[in-house]
Amino acid sequence: MTTRRTVATRTGHRRRTPERWTVTCRTGNGRRAEVSVQWTGDGVSLVAPEGTVVLTGLQLGRLRAALREAILVCDSAE
Repeated sequence: MTTRRTVATRTGHRRRTPERWTVTCRTGNGRRAEVSVQWTGDGVSLVAPEGTVVLTGLQLGRLRAALREAILVCDSAE
């Protein structure tokens, strides 16, 4: 049986709190950063460092997985 924790581990994004996920990325100048995906009660918000965020294909897939999981939480909360 697949649990949410198993899915999060397999997809590579981390879940810090029940409604917050993080995905590693790089800033426009190459520094390590994180994009946070959070369920706010009104919807899903993305929080990124200031400026441009650069995602590789793998990181983009992890962001997609985090967004999908946040939407599932949103749907179950309604």
